[in-house]
Amino acid sequence: MDKSKNILIRDVDEIFDDAERSIYDLGRKLMEKYGVGVTEPTDDEIRILQLIGEAHKYIKEARDLTKREVKRNSENYAKLVKIYTQD
Repeated sequence: MDKSKNILIRDVDEIFDDAERSIYDLGRKLMEKYGVGVTEPTDDEIRILQLIGEAHKYIKEARDLTKREVKRNSENYAKLVKIYTQD
């Protein structure tokens, strides 16, 4: 893999690391601020925590697929990153 693809893969990792941190922060804040899952959890609290766990799983899957796509076609990936980082 050439140097530009390595840089793109590092960028992918940084983007998805931020997303994973956000998901962890969400779970932590819900527990600390609102007590979600701290005491005997309600069905809704259990589902909230399950959804947070699922979000983490999907972020990991998206990271893996994105890295594979980068390796396959770095030019298209560069365009994709540019589109998604213009927010």
